[in-house]
Amino acid sequence: MTNEMLKDAIGKLADEARPVDDMAERALRRMDARRRNVRLTGVVLAITAAVAVPSVLFGSGGEGASPDVAVKPKPHPLPSDTPAEAKITKGCMRGGAPVGQMAEQRADLGRASDFRLLVSQKVGGREFVAVVGSELGFVICVGGGRIGNVNPPVLEAWKGGRGFSERLKLDRATSSTTTDGSWPAKLHLLAFGRAKPGVARVVVTWSDGHRATATIENGYFLARRPSRVVETRVPGDTDMDAVGGSDPDVTVTTVVGHDASGRAVGELTPR
Repeated sequence: MTNEMLKDAIGKLADEARPVDDMAERALRRMDARRRNVRLTGVVLAITAAVAVPSVLFGSGGEGASPDVAVKPKPHPLPSDTPAEAKITKGCMRGGAPVGQMAEQRADLGRASDFRLLVSQKVGGREFVAVVGSELGFVICVGGGRIGNVNPPVLEAWKGGRGFSERLKLDRATSSTTTDGSWPAKLHLLAFGRAKPGVARVVVTWSDGHRATATIENGYFLARRPSRVVETRVPGDTDMDAVGGSDPDVTVTTVVGHDASGRAVGELTPR
């Protein structure tokens, strides 16, 4: 019975029956009491449901409890470029958009304006190594003087995405020629990655035992060590044009992060 029907019924009783101890008034009071009971029941059910929800979402810890919901790591923030840094970023991008692994132009890789200077390291003279990045990926850069980047701005994808939960994340270990153009070509062996707050020092070790302390800026680290191209010749061929070269056979074996007191707080052993 609806409230209106109940009111009509009470109205008819009041019109047709003789007055009996304020019957209509008592009926209305009973109706109000029922309303209050319904509202109170709804509140109790709502509170019960609200209390029960956390045990479903986050797990109560008891036997048979629902598993905890995994929290997706927040993306590592990109810094803002100063005017001087913006010039370096532009040079590293060679004034244009990033390219694919085969130096092909691709619209899905973003624009030059998407990139920021993440970390840089002076090598000597006017040469530097650096990494610029966007939400989609990053570009390794070796420049100096009038050379913005000796390599095309090839976009490398973030390893595992923009967010990470570990103290350290190694995104790329690679090599690049220097800007001097000598032969056998001088190389920079580079290790680039991300570090959580609290990591004050990062040391990278290669398989030949060589170590380098990384530069850390904006939560990104970049380690560099010098090397040279290994000459290769065809046996019995004395033609200088037949001389080739390859990278040295060394790889990154460990990346160790330390806090300000020197205590190791994270270690990677790349495969």
